[in-house]
Amino acid sequence: MTYREMLHRDHPELCRPQYIGCCRGCPGDYYPGAPTEGDATCCICDVKADEYDCVDCWNKECKAKKDPTE
Repeated sequence: MTYREMLHRDHPELCRPQYIGCCRGCPGDYYPGAPTEGDATCCICDVKADEYDCVDCWNKECKAKKDPTE
């Protein structure tokens, strides 16, 4: 499951086309250990806001333990 899928499942109100990457903020804002702005795991570190696309971070597979019911 990707971080995007998780956010859509957990907080669908935060998934909108007007957000960069179609999700509000960074995965690390919601999920511990996920990429977040300014973090070494962030795909956009040291890049200006108009030069990046958050899609890459939101499309990463979640490293957290998956729900066994999925």
